[in-house]
Amino acid sequence: SPESFSARFLDEDLNRDALCILLERWLALEPEGWPEDMRKGIVGLVEVAHRLRDYLWGDQLTKEEVRYFLEELYGPHGEYMIAVVPPILKWLDSHESR
Repeated sequence: SPESFSARFLDEDLNRDALCILLERWLALEPEGWPEDMRKGIVGLVEVAHRLRDYLWGDQLTKEEVRYFLEELYGPHGEYMIAVVPPILKWLDSHESR
């Protein structure tokens, strides 16, 4: 789910390879396949994945730009927040140099 207790533990094991695997999974999500109350959260999670993909794989965004977009996406999406955003921001700050 877009907001989950397990997302809190992402920062413990997060590395570029693991993040790329997660991105592929998130990019494949279809909001229509989720309960209606969760769809906005899933759309937000997919958008997080698109922004990170553009940064990590496409060199289309700077670190500052991707940080800005992720911070913007961390707001409410219906009843949900995208719980993976804080650990990803922490990872960007501590591991990504570009």
